[in-house]
Amino acid sequence: MRKLLLLIFIFTSSLAFAQKYHIDGFIRDSFTKEKLDSVNVTLMSMDSTVVETFRGKPYGWWQVYRDIKAPGKYIMKFEHDGYYPAYKNVDFKYTKYRHTGDSFGEILMHKIRMKKEVTLKEVVVTATKLKMVMRGDTIVYDADAFQLSSGSMLDKLIRLLPGAQLEPGGEIYINGQKVESLLVNGEDFFNGDPKVALDNLPHYMVDKIKVYRKMDERLMVASDLRTLRKDQLPLVLDVGLKKEYTTSWVGNATVGYGTDHHHEARMFAMRFTPNSHIAMVGNSNDVRGDSYYSSDGNWQEPYGNTAEVTTHEVKVDGMLRDEDKKWKLSDQLSLKAQKRDYLSKTSTTMFLGDDVYSRYLFNNTNKNIKLGFSGTNSYTPSKQFTLDFTPKVSYYHYDNRYTSTSADFNRQLAERYMGEALDSLFGGNLESEYRKILISSLKNQYYGKGNELTAEGRVSSSYRIRNDRLSWSLSGYYNNKKNRSLNNYERVESANDMARFSDMPQRNYRYEGNIGYDYSLDFPALILYISPQYGFKQSYASDSRWHHILDGTEASAWGLDQLYSNRDSISRYIDYSNSYRSQTWNKTNTMGLDFSFYFKREDYKNITLDPSIQFRNVYDRISYTRAQTDTTIRRSRWLMEPSVALRIDANTGNDLEYHWRLNYKLQHQLPSLLYAVNYRDDATPLLVRESGYNLPNTHQHTASFSYERKMIKTQRFFNTSLTYRLWQNMLCQSMRYDMSTGVTTYRPNVIAGNWELSGQARYQMPLDKKRKAWKLTSQTNLNYRNFRDYLNSASATPSLVSSVRRFSASESLQVGYYRNYYSLTVSANVFYNHSESDRFATLNAFDFNYGVNYGMPLVWGIDFYTTLKMYSRRGYSDDKYNTDQFIVNFNLGKDIFKGKARLKFEVFDLLNKMSNYSYNINAQMQQETYTNLLRRYAMVSLTYRFSQKKKHTK
Repeated sequence: MRKLLLLIFIFTSSLAFAQKYHIDGFIRDSFTKEKLDSVNVTLMSMDSTVVETFRGKPYGWWQVYRDIKAPGKYIMKFEHDGYYPAYKNVDFKYTKYRHTGDSFGEILMHKIRMKKEVTLKEVVVTATKLKMVMRGDTIVYDADAFQLSSGSMLDKLIRLLPGAQLEPGGEIYINGQKVESLLVNGEDFFNGDPKVALDNLPHYMVDKIKVYRKMDERLMVASDLRTLRKDQLPLVLDVGLKKEYTTSWVGNATVGYGTDHHHEARMFAMRFTPNSHIAMVGNSNDVRGDSYYSSDGNWQEPYGNTAEVTTHEVKVDGMLRDEDKKWKLSDQLSLKAQKRDYLSKTSTTMFLGDDVYSRYLFNNTNKNIKLGFSGTNSYTPSKQFTLDFTPKVSYYHYDNRYTSTSADFNRQLAERYMGEALDSLFGGNLESEYRKILISSLKNQYYGKGNELTAEGRVSSSYRIRNDRLSWSLSGYYNNKKNRSLNNYERVESANDMARFSDMPQRNYRYEGNIGYDYSLDFPALILYISPQYGFKQSYASDSRWHHILDGTEASAWGLDQLYSNRDSISRYIDYSNSYRSQTWNKTNTMGLDFSFYFKREDYKNITLDPSIQFRNVYDRISYTRAQTDTTIRRSRWLMEPSVALRIDANTGNDLEYHWRLNYKLQHQLPSLLYAVNYRDDATPLLVRESGYNLPNTHQHTASFSYERKMIKTQRFFNTSLTYRLWQNMLCQSMRYDMSTGVTTYRPNVIAGNWELSGQARYQMPLDKKRKAWKLTSQTNLNYRNFRDYLNSASATPSLVSSVRRFSASESLQVGYYRNYYSLTVSANVFYNHSESDRFATLNAFDFNYGVNYGMPLVWGIDFYTTLKMYSRRGYSDDKYNTDQFIVNFNLGKDIFKGKARLKFEVFDLLNKMSNYSYNINAQMQQETYTNLLRRYAMVSLTYRFSQKKKHTK
């Protein structure tokens, strides 16, 4: 026994003293800042005696990563062909389990200048530029290696990059992964919004485009960098400008006019310097919504513009920093005015014991204006300390008018066109057949106005303490709303009109603080992180509604502004049973403890286990007044939310990467304290809301698995994931419908049995051997959802549970060809919806589309681009939704005045077939909806471009 104990002691002691000491760092060109490979590194004692020599090899993020014989004071010598030697004195210190490695930082090496002129014989050189190279973990594209027409902008260049995919909405994917931010010369540009740069930066200004994971080294400690998981960092696309444009002006302006008086006007101007930029972009149009960018001429589908939208907008973006990069100011100012005309028609079947068939028409005009300021400002006096300040202020004003018309029927309708029943009922047809099956009807003419002021800010800091890090943040939020509305109701069943005025002020604020400490222990077999955190948050919200009944009074003929300015004189018309004042206070203390176990391995696999637990103490209080009755309710609860994540990363070193992830998380949601207040609200005709129920917490369990495979050199990428969600005590609004009056009553409740299983798979690969022209992308999504909700008629006791089981599947397949000035994309998309329940006939519906996008040069320098796409629907209960729509868009463009201007002619929806239908189903109802959108138009536009490079002097 003593021998066994002695062996264990010797073994554990050997582990303790066998801990290796590693060094790491970066070696770069002093001018280009590019990493240098294969640098010879020599460690010498302070008397210049050589201790060891090795060649720098990269590992993970590091240019050099190596275990050395022992820590201590050294002179480091760096040598590389074509460069002068570089030296640095270092002091590598050791602390058992804590400081087991150190970094020599960043070494800048200077190229050797040629002293003699050498005369070479005349030779003929044919240069072939590489389109893409890998430099460590960074993908570098050479913009000059791609052939583009002279008027092309950055978006055309991005589409040609190997492994790149540009979505219609402006999102960029590189090798199947979404780019989180677009940078220009390494700096944020309009808060990383790609649309502005894509549509306004000329391709000829671009030198190199780099794609990499952006790491904020200010916040990193040594142990972080050794265990850093690259794909946890944001993927950025960094557009580097040519040297002659680092100090320059660039801009463009566009004006366009089309059929039906459609218009477009845009402008962009930007001033660059190495340490600053200022840019202004303006946009006025009634065809593109609030988007600056579109890749295929179809403005509707990508942005969900299910309305006719007119937008006027100006943004100013600025950045300024000092030469040493210790401080940086990056701020943005915006002004936006918008008008949206929206029309929708909805057919609904409610799953009651006897189904109810509803028709709803909504016609809305909304005008709004928003002024905003935001900033991201930082101060970094040293590598140990950072300070960031992010302010944000906005003012919003809206003027909203709509007319809504609805009716419920006790039998299925046979309308000749969508909306016929409503036109007949409210058109004065007293002999209408629809009156015989009518349950209830309601028409509402609404007018609402309001404004909102929001101010928020956050100050955060991080301080390095050797291997540890202390971080803290303080933030505040303030919001003040003033809303008022006027509703004029009428019903087919009643000759009496109803006028209702409501004044609804709201105010709320929130402030919070967080502090955390990251502590690490470096053992021979693993690195252990321990991160305790504490957070405190307090908030207050005030919400009021003063509801006035104006029927038969002199005020019933007043407008909204007159009612609001005379609200004291009409206070005698307040309906106290439907007026309220609510004040809510919340205090939350959060304590968390995160662990991370990073297992060291000699092979190519990295294994990380991240368990964590969070405790929340939530204290709520509400003071509520309705019908001149005061109610005060308090609540205090403790919540525990654990999570765990297992991750395996493998890099074989042969251009093959694997990533596995397994996650589980438990989250709790407290029901609104307002649900515990006992009240009944019938301010809206045919709609009643009840409350006064003590509801339990909702618990959400989420478990997920994902797998990813990358082969960067061969441009093959595959990823798949599977996610399961289970809701316990899911919060819902149970619905009770009165078949005799058409009154719907909602009350909050919780229900069990809601769960979801979803999966996705994405694959991308080249189709040609050289991987330059043809590319295939496939995206598959599967989802199974079990809906459960309460739904019954007023006569049903007890409440009935409605259950719907829905399976949906979608497949998106795209083959693209991009070569020189030619582009071709063939795409096919299908969406399948299978829904079944005891309450309705099983639904099997398909939405699918297929088509081509094609671009090519024509004679006389004209560029041609067209979109041909067929949209089809099958399987819907109403045959009006089973449609085929063939959409044709095209545009012709030509550069004039030596490329300084561009003339463009475009046609959208040439055959005038565009329409928009949607289908939705849950445990309470199924809905089929039509919404308006922009129809056929043609437009001619002229764009003028200018740029001014820095003038060099000898």
